[in-house]
Amino acid sequence: MLFLVHPTENNSGFTLIELLMVVSIIAVLSSFLIPGFSNYIDKQNVLQGQEILKSDLRTAQNKALTGVGSSIGTAFWGVKVIGNNAADYLYFSSTAASGPVCDGIDASTAGVEKTQNLNGNVVVRDSNNACVFFSIRNGDATIVNNAGSDTLKVAHVDEAPCYGVQINSAGMIKGVKLCE
Repeated sequence: MLFLVHPTENNSGFTLIELLMVVSIIAVLSSFLIPGFSNYIDKQNVLQGQEILKSDLRTAQNKALTGVGSSIGTAFWGVKVIGNNAADYLYFSSTAASGPVCDGIDASTAGVEKTQNLNGNVVVRDSNNACVFFSIRNGDATIVNNAGSDTLKVAHVDEAPCYGVQINSAGMIKGVKLCE
């Protein structure tokens, strides 16, 4: 006995129209998700930059408190932000905490230990040549050349600063959110 099978009854798979519909739905969803993911990555880079800056300020404060790498006459360890929208800054030791001392510090100055670089297009914003000095005596902080502010603002290079690192005169360092 011979059985005839109808071609439409035994088809397994998808038609070309069904495949094109699925691909187009995936394309539309991707067009919405990719920009959101990019914004998420930028925000995470800024938050990571904020944490790195906090950590590096604490490192300078610890160097001051322990006297690590200090020469005779050193009274302060500090961090200098280089430029107005700076992705890098310097660690240094100093005999005084003042604007003129801060202005004279660059990568070739005696007592400069190393430079640090933020990545992911993250910068310290609006802190042109600001210095944070930590006292060797007790870790207290003095901030100079930062327009009277106790906060170093951290932002993506193309955005307004919404995050920062606040340092009070007693040397407490904390991350702050500047925008709502």
